[in-house]
Amino acid sequence: MKEKLAKLPVNEHKIFDVELWLEQMALKGFFLTETVGSWWYFEKREPARVLYRLAPIDGKRGECDEARQKEYLKNGWRYVTTHRTLYHILRADDPDTAEFYTNSKLQEMALKWQEKRLMTAAVATVLCIGVFLFNIRDFLAGIVKSPFLTLAEPEMIALIGLMPLAVFLIVRVVENWRYTKNMRRLLEKGVCLGPDEEQVRTKKFPRWSKYIFTLLVLLAAVCLFSSCGQGGPVAQELGYGDTFVALELLEEAGIPEEAKYCDGDVIYYHNPFMREQYEVRQTAEIEPKEGKAYTAKLRVHFYNSRMEDFAEGMERELEEQAKRQMEQGFSRLQVEGFNTFLWGAQEEMQLLIAREGTKVLFMEYQGRLSLPEKAEALLHLMNKEKP
Repeated sequence: MKEKLAKLPVNEHKIFDVELWLEQMALKGFFLTETVGSWWYFEKREPARVLYRLAPIDGKRGECDEARQKEYLKNGWRYVTTHRTLYHILRADDPDTAEFYTNSKLQEMALKWQEKRLMTAAVATVLCIGVFLFNIRDFLAGIVKSPFLTLAEPEMIALIGLMPLAVFLIVRVVENWRYTKNMRRLLEKGVCLGPDEEQVRTKKFPRWSKYIFTLLVLLAAVCLFSSCGQGGPVAQELGYGDTFVALELLEEAGIPEEAKYCDGDVIYYHNPFMREQYEVRQTAEIEPKEGKAYTAKLRVHFYNSRMEDFAEGMERELEEQAKRQMEQGFSRLQVEGFNTFLWGAQEEMQLLIAREGTKVLFMEYQGRLSLPEKAEALLHLMNKEKP
């Protein structure tokens, strides 16, 4: 006996689509023997027109005992197997066998079962969408206040990955609702619920549909992973030959190996609107040749946008945010090579917003350097060149 393993191409909860598919398989000469999850086993025989019907399980245990099998067989229906704890699968080898769903109790049971499945799916989807919206509430609020900076956030790529999955879940609930509504309408009219001859011979199930949910979950997982960013300690990344804004490349005294401490990381992010984006947070003790050692602190956000208009939008929004932070305001300096060079100082903290074409640099620095005097070095670092 030859066996065939086939993956169920439809939602296992759509009992009439499952029946239709099984009858189409029989026309090809494959008859169901058992089910294991989404993979169903068939035996190869002579093709035949048979009927399949699914009897929703009434109760938690759901056994199909010998007495029930004899009752089915008496009416022309042979018990094949039980799928999960969802339903018994029956087969009638004579296509003229009396319709299984003419029994009003079975009709009512099938409808209630479908409505229960619909309610479970709807509640699960509402909860998932609710949790999703709750987690991105800050992102949605940011779109209103600072659209350019919000779209440049690392979470943007995660949102892109999760949105198709959320839409798919909503569409599937709507589709199941329409399916259940049509089922109720047919039962009220007394129409046979099983597939008719024309459907068995002509209806096709798209092969890709059985993989779409898995692919969307994989897409969401990849996007979530990408939104976390990649990088490492500043000294390590510089040792690999990378170039970015860091204290090691700005402080004239440098950071000696015997420095008391040097703590900092550089993290690179992926974003569809950015060619490159990274963040640096660094604290280091600087030991100049003359004078006492001092502690320098640096926080950097660097953006290289794909569009200059987008970079200009980020620059404006960064300036608006910084003005609320710097009570003494900013000086707009004319510096060669920069489209914009905004600098402000308050106590020991210096703040800089600089733009060169599509590249935008935001810096907070605490130390002895004067950032305007380091403009040339910063321009080189923004262009991935060592000063």
